[in-house]
Amino acid sequence: MKKSGFVSIIGKPNVGKSTLINNIINFKASIVSPKPQTTRVSIYGYTTYKNKNGDDIQIILIDTPGYHKPLNQLSESMINQVISSLQDTDVILFIVDATNPFEHGDRITIEIFQNSTKPKIIAINKIDKLKDRKVVLNTIEEYANIKIFDEIVPISALKKQNIDRLLETIEKYLPQREHLEFDSVQPFLSNLKFYISEIIREKLFNYTYKELPYKTVVVVENLEERKNNVLYISAVIFVEKESQKSIIIGKNGKMIKKLGTLAREELQFLLNKKVYIDLWVKEKENWTSNEGFLKSIGYK
Repeated sequence: MKKSGFVSIIGKPNVGKSTLINNIINFKASIVSPKPQTTRVSIYGYTTYKNKNGDDIQIILIDTPGYHKPLNQLSESMINQVISSLQDTDVILFIVDATNPFEHGDRITIEIFQNSTKPKIIAINKIDKLKDRKVVLNTIEEYANIKIFDEIVPISALKKQNIDRLLETIEKYLPQREHLEFDSVQPFLSNLKFYISEIIREKLFNYTYKELPYKTVVVVENLEERKNNVLYISAVIFVEKESQKSIIIGKNGKMIKKLGTLAREELQFLLNKKVYIDLWVKEKENWTSNEGFLKSIGYK
């Protein structure tokens, strides 16, 4: 028997959605950062395997932006991505943080899918951070009392605890159908410019810490194969203020050089070829509210 289906992963920012996808498919589909609102567009990744019964299973995962109230054109676009992902999905997978499972953001997020007729699974993530097992049991009981979830599974996406049980639970709700055909290096790599920009943006978030707000975007302007199988990349990091520009460049250009080196090393490993990156920083005032600019870079 063959099963295949789409699973929309939904939750407020920084609950571990991208980490879960990356660990399930064993490939870096989504960038991972300790800061919220990292994912800005829905990203597809997939896994195929045989289950315990010998059935062929295909799970196509959709990583959606962390749901939050709209603040500007960018965040409005991110929210629309979440809502649109529910239209054709087969299963809704809601992720909450076990260390803080009943925040206002969780309740707001539930409101967008509570009336959906699609199967709903809740994964209580980050159980590895809890010392008292009773906390998890209390969380399970409270979410069970809401009476909208078909299944509740405690997990640790980072430590890969209970991931097999989560996949078995998802399998129960997938339709019987032929598997979809994807590129062998995952579907999101069909847009290589976007994938490269996400890798660079991840380094930006992880190595500028709290100094830099989330008003940055990376645009790959040039991508070409050169001699000796070298992939040449020219990318621009757009910021909203001159002060942000100086932070990214760093003293004597040390920060931007570090970001470029880290991105180059990871891309060389993932793409299995030599990579050369030219990184630039430009100021684009209020770009997060500039609809024309957002459309031009693919966020609307």
